[in-house]
Amino acid sequence: MKRFLTIVLSAILLWQCATQKTTQTTQSQQATKPRRIEILFLGDNGHHRPIERVPSIMGALGAKGINFTYSDDLNDLNATNLAKYDGVLLYANWDTISKPQERALVDYIASGKGFIPVHCASYCFRNSDELVKIMGGQFWRHTWDTIRPVWTNPNHPAIMGSKMFKTLDETYLHTKLQPDNLVLTEREIQPDQYKDKPNTKTEPYTWVRTHGKGRIFYTAYGHDDRTWSQPEFMTLLEKGIRWAVGDQAVKDLAALDPLPFTYKESKLPNYEKRPGPQLQQNAVSPQESMKHIQVPADFTLDLFASEPNVMHPIAMSWDERGRLYVLITKDYPNERKDTGGTDYILICEDTDKDGKADKFTRFAEGLSIPTGMVFANGGLIVSQAPHMVFLKDNDGDDKADERKILFSGFGTGDTHAGPSNLHYGFDNWIWGCVGYSGFEGKLKENTDSLKFGQALFRFKPDGSKMEWITSTSNNTWGMGFNEAGDVFGSTANNSHGWYMAIPHRYFTGSLGMGRDNGSRGTDTHKDMKPITPRIRQVDVFGGFTAAAGHNFYTARAFPKKYWNQIAFVAEPTGHVLHQNQLVKRGTDYEDKEAFNLMAGADEWFSPVFAEVGPDGAVWVADWYSFIIQHNPTPQGFGNGKGNAYETDLRDYTHGRIYRVGYKEAPAYTPMALSKDRPQELVAALKNTNMFWRNHAQRMLVERGNKDVVPQLIALVNDASVDEVGLNPAAIHALWALQGLGAMSDDNVLKAVVAALKHPSAAVRKNAVQVLPSTNATAQALLNNNTLNDSEPLVVLNTLLKFTETPLTSDVEKTVLARFESSNEADDRWLPDAFSVILNAHGGKLMQTYLAKRTVGQRTETKSSEPKAAMNHDHHAMNHGAGNQASAGATKPDLAITNITINPALPSVRESASISIEITNKGIAIPKETVPVVKIAIEGLGLKINYVSYQLKNGIGAGETIQLVESNNGPWV
Repeated sequence: MKRFLTIVLSAILLWQCATQKTTQTTQSQQATKPRRIEILFLGDNGHHRPIERVPSIMGALGAKGINFTYSDDLNDLNATNLAKYDGVLLYANWDTISKPQERALVDYIASGKGFIPVHCASYCFRNSDELVKIMGGQFWRHTWDTIRPVWTNPNHPAIMGSKMFKTLDETYLHTKLQPDNLVLTEREIQPDQYKDKPNTKTEPYTWVRTHGKGRIFYTAYGHDDRTWSQPEFMTLLEKGIRWAVGDQAVKDLAALDPLPFTYKESKLPNYEKRPGPQLQQNAVSPQESMKHIQVPADFTLDLFASEPNVMHPIAMSWDERGRLYVLITKDYPNERKDTGGTDYILICEDTDKDGKADKFTRFAEGLSIPTGMVFANGGLIVSQAPHMVFLKDNDGDDKADERKILFSGFGTGDTHAGPSNLHYGFDNWIWGCVGYSGFEGKLKENTDSLKFGQALFRFKPDGSKMEWITSTSNNTWGMGFNEAGDVFGSTANNSHGWYMAIPHRYFTGSLGMGRDNGSRGTDTHKDMKPITPRIRQVDVFGGFTAAAGHNFYTARAFPKKYWNQIAFVAEPTGHVLHQNQLVKRGTDYEDKEAFNLMAGADEWFSPVFAEVGPDGAVWVADWYSFIIQHNPTPQGFGNGKGNAYETDLRDYTHGRIYRVGYKEAPAYTPMALSKDRPQELVAALKNTNMFWRNHAQRMLVERGNKDVVPQLIALVNDASVDEVGLNPAAIHALWALQGLGAMSDDNVLKAVVAALKHPSAAVRKNAVQVLPSTNATAQALLNNNTLNDSEPLVVLNTLLKFTETPLTSDVEKTVLARFESSNEADDRWLPDAFSVILNAHGGKLMQTYLAKRTVGQRTETKSSEPKAAMNHDHHAMNHGAGNQASAGATKPDLAITNITINPALPSVRESASISIEITNKGIAIPKETVPVVKIAIEGLGLKINYVSYQLKNGIGAGETIQLVESNNGPWV
């Protein structure tokens, strides 16, 4: 009989604040509003590394109802932003503060809000006497030691219940201590600081004070993780925060009244090797779970649908009427069936307009592990390995009565590595991604078979043609576009951001480049930021190991910082929906830590899909399951048919759909599109939400009528740009014209060529892409000087376009001139694009270029797939046999006698070794003399200066030695 151990964790307790003489007025007259406490954690980029400390407090106190929003921008100290928070926790090294920022913070505190300066905060804002006084003192100096604490006022509510602890930390001494500080803890001063404060045995280390109606809690603890990782320090901060934010905020938190989580002992995989019994949290209702979910302070969280109506939602989409379709899979992960599956597509409608679904219709049944869907051709295209399936309702009863397989070939060996994240692309193809189950098959008879592993791909909506777009690094469950049409994705492990600059077809069309790859991970951080320590992972502990999705915020209902910059990546093992902020660098992108849109302390909360809905809010599918891991197989378990480990703890009965909105969003007016109203479709191309623009573009193309061409031309000719430099309507109009086959129209071509000078760089890039591959296009690109455009992506796409147009003499001369004058070796993708065009057209441009060079013939060889970038500091040295010195030599005489490169003609980013042969033609160089060898390699925009101090063993007379360096280019 299984033994169950039930453990109840304390929920939020009403906090009885002890009385302190203070000017703060009680807030009991205010209405209680059930909510979590909101704290702004203000850090910086200094040596205390606040961004590495904030996860500790998020994880420790998130489960206790305290939300932290991190910022390292002092401009966030303004009245509007501060009003969102109950308190400000300062942990940084800001030396100065501007007058407006100072006034905002001082007024904020005086109004009754909390201020929690921690450790180095006491040395901040030294130009503000008022803030130094409010903090109660200023850091003076420190040494290092194990701090021996003294609790001087243990019954004060700001620390009551916390325990004394020892920690190795900086031993702060303070100056400018205020006489009205109420000291709560001290530390014993050790002999190394006696001279600094003679006749003083202790130093104040934690104190509280007031300013106006506000409360201040300060502690000097907290230099690094040795203190921040201690549970007792987290408890100290929790008590201090609760006291500082005031009675009303604590009452609001108590009014939230979450039920305590309960646990039972279960047979769980223990990848992390946790000691003691393994406890499984029991599921809670959607309403209870929401009490443990953090969203940004100025956002709202609403439940749209849940069990028993919605169970295990894996993907979502909306039709042109704004109705939500949800993929429900109960066969996942180990019950895949060729026929007669138990999965289905559910239409969820809110008929009474109360914000919650009340009508549920099964659009299609009998599916088995469907993983993605997209609207096209009046129906739904659904990925269900091994097939891509088309479903359509022909009689208007909201039930699919047409079902056909478009093509097959996706692997079925692992159900969490199949195709997913289908999107209607700007180019009027269907795009998606696939994990390591890959694809192998033919789309039609008498065509070549296609085979690829984990990758991004696209196919024609009718299934007639498919293209492998780019490879990724590991299992892939994320793909999306920004509003400029740039292509992104995410992989499950270690690359939660992925960017594609050059489609694979350009490499396969160039000599010797078929194994190059035009995409890479964008990650600058690997860790996720959960709000609970109770997370279970199979690998990449603390990082992204089940990342899913990469859909950008492509509407205008959120604050401007979201627009076309932040993509949403779900990480169900960490119970977070991450905000992946992308920053453009030339032709490349890299991400910036932007924390989470959602984070849950409920161990069942498992977001797996997020996308902008018709209303401009972000809609989230919560798988809601305690077991989310698939593989590797833990010890003591076996795998099922879907290659996931088998356990009776997998849940099949829960699921939630959430809507995350912005409190200040403009009102949304529901709408519906129809092919019978083409003028509305054209107008919808100007909608501020890409959701509606995509549907409108698709429907205009599917409609197939060119009667809208004049209106589309007018949109292309519109030279306006929005606040982030975009004109989305012009971009969609360009692709609608291309999809309608209208590029042969002289008026259309004239508008597209004119768009090469559009003020928006994104419009110019897309104009290059939609132009047909003709002589006229080549000449238009030359005439508009797009090879020298200020936007690197316009230059890159011009180079790629020239691989498709005829290679005229004018193109040849212009490209080679631009190539020889290039100074973009540090750009990530332009060297690759130059290499592509040089090797296209049978390598004609490369032959022309090499014929002009005088450095000698290079033999073309090709090695394996490009390796990751490496530092240019890999040295090796070999000594050859000694020979006699030149007759009459009186001093050393070093000469470079040979240089070889292996491979002789590396691909653009391939690692190549450069072997430099040096012969001493003079007298011997003794060991104690180290000659400095300086070698410069220059050409094609690449400049490398090697300085070697490796010749430490002497060089005999006549001896030949070798220096071997390695470099990964770019080689072009």
